[in-house]
Amino acid sequence: MERAEPTLERLTPEQREAVTRLMAAAYMAGTLDGAQEVTIEGAFNGWDGETIVKLTDGTVLEQNEYEYSYCYAYRPDARLTCQLGGCELQVHDRGCSENIKVTVLDEGRNPGLGRLRQFRQAVRRIGIEQLFDIFNRLFTE
Repeated sequence: MERAEPTLERLTPEQREAVTRLMAAAYMAGTLDGAQEVTIEGAFNGWDGETIVKLTDGTVLEQNEYEYSYCYAYRPDARLTCQLGGCELQVHDRGCSENIKVTVLDEGRNPGLGRLRQFRQAVRRIGIEQLFDIFNRLFTE
């Protein structure tokens, strides 16, 4: 298959509408793989495989991969990185510096997580098969 110059004229009107909705959602989501510096509310005792973490902005996260490590820190700073595939939390403290996969249980007052959720919903509404078809039409002759 030969690569063609991408152009929206290759798409059906429905596909152009889907791309427009997707681009608007991506714009609203901002940087999808951006990392945010956050602070954990209260005492953090490490990871036990099912740890629930509440951030000072009200966001609630649940550990979703098994990792056990003990470290104690009061209101530690951390880095929350969310991409389309999920989120990871890295606590900035000795002994707890690994990236742990987490699930967002509550977005709290974190606007970035809300925009990312809206982008994921837009992708689901369009449908993965339609997206593949759109990209095939855009990049092949």
